Amino acid sequence: MNDMQKYLRQVKRCLPGTKEQKVWILDQVRAQIMESPTPLSYTGILEFVGPPEQVAATQIEALPALQIAQSVRRDYWIKKFIAVFLALVILIFSVALIIAVSDAHKQVQGSFYEGTISAQDTNKP
Repeated sequence: MNDMQKYLRQVKRCLPGTKEQKVWILDQVRAQIMESPTPLSYTGILEFVGPPEQVAATQIEALPALQIAQSVRRDYWIKKFIAVFLALVILIFSVALIIAVSDAHKQVQGSFYEGTISAQDTNKP
């Protein structure tokens, strides 16, 4: 991985939004880096463009606020859906496990009582 890819990856980590928004912002940053007359090392990129967090914040400000709010809201609902889905899966497996254990317990308990009853019945005068 070269220095520009490393830098762009760090900028990407700081970005909220959709994949398309991130691609657009990273293209803007890449173009800005390519404006340098000479190839830059990682520290050269930091000096020429700025720290990844600062560049990400600046580029986010360039996006319309409505787009950012929509993407954050969408991310929130996706996370909420996944959490509810996982909770339901855990609940269903828990109920299935409880039913299986109680059925097994009834079978064991039933055979124990059947043996006890038949032993008592044979001892009666």
